[in-house]
Order: sequence, then C-alpha cells, then structure tokens
Amino acid sequence: MKKGKHLDGKHFELTDEFKTVNGIKLYRIRCTKAISGVNPGELGGWIEKPENLSGSAWVSEDAQIFDDAQVFGNARVSGRARIHGSAWIFGHAQVFDCAEIFDGAMVSGYAKVRWNKKVSGNTWIYAMFS
Repeated sequence: MKKGKHLDGKHFELTDEFKTVNGIKLYRIRCTKAISGVNPGELGGWIEKPENLSGSAWVSEDAQIFDDAQVFGNARVSGRARIHGSAWIFGHAQVFDCAEIFDGAMVSGYAKVRWNKKVSGNTWIYAMFS
C-alpha cells in the first residue's frame, strides 16, 4: 500500500496516520486533487484500502470505510458514519452523523442516511431528487 504518496488515478493519498478498529487498520486520507467542496491538502476520514473510495467520492471527519465496502461516484460520508461489509454508497448519496451501512446494503441517487440509522442486508435506499 502506498502511504503518503498520490495513488494513480485517485484524488487522495493514504497518510501515515492510522487507527485500528475491530482489528482492522484504517488510514486517514488527504486530498491530492480538488473535487467538489474538497481542496488539496485537506484531511479526510478513514479507509482500510484505496479500493474503498473512488470517483469523486469523499469521506471526511471521523467517518470510516472498511472491509469490501465501496464509496464512489459523487457520494459523501461524514461525521462518525461507518460503511463496511460489502456495502455500496454511490451517486450523490450522503451518509452522515452516526449512521451505519453494512453487509450488502446500498445507498444511491440523492438519498441521505443520518443520525443513528443502521441499514443492512439486501436493502437499497434510493432517492431521485435532492
């Protein structure tokens, strides 16, 4: 894993800062290329591996993405949200506060999941408009 270096085709890098959650090492990210609302140099949230985050998606604050979970498109994850298992967050979806999306759940379109909500299993939350 390349830490502290720009990852090919990505808008972020993994920093040397890490923490262990449930036995999984998560790395803080840093923006390397401007995306909507995020500037180069800005610190983000926590991911296990570069494959967890792609497109123009962003994870910020103390939010965490790990296991085989993927956040992509223009999605945003923030606050203390946790995305894990094989969950997908994509489109313009937003997951924030202390929400948790896991197993095979998907959140897409302009959907917003917040507070202490938990979404799991074969659930798909989709919103056509913001």
